[in-house]
Amino acid sequence: DAHKSDKLSYNDCSPFLGGSAHSAASNESVEQSHAHHRKYQYLEAVLCEVLRLHPPVPFLQRYCAKDGVEIPYQTTDGRQQTLSLNKNDGVCVYTTAYLRLPAVWGTNGRDPNRINVSNFYEHGINTY
Repeated sequence: DAHKSDKLSYNDCSPFLGGSAHSAASNESVEQSHAHHRKYQYLEAVLCEVLRLHPPVPFLQRYCAKDGVEIPYQTTDGRQQTLSLNKNDGVCVYTTAYLRLPAVWGTNGRDPNRINVSNFYEHGINTY
């Protein structure tokens, strides 16, 4: 039977997740269900933080769809500049660098190059 499929069902994994699909679907009250969910929010926050520091895609490459697109940006010395793009110009966003920007991830004296689970745990998982 184990060789029938390489796919695992929820019931196959439930001993590792701390419950069963049957009890979650039929016997648990709403409060118990929320408590069960909160139990794994921290784990999800840890995974999000690890993926922030080590993104699976190091950069995103896109091409401009029309002429005359202007992208405002700030230089390292604080000056505001504008980048003008024409149709088919390529743009790369280096996610590895962006996800370590001190201005975004280094608030409140945090080091953006270190794991800080509170980036996702304190403010909710869907903050990225």
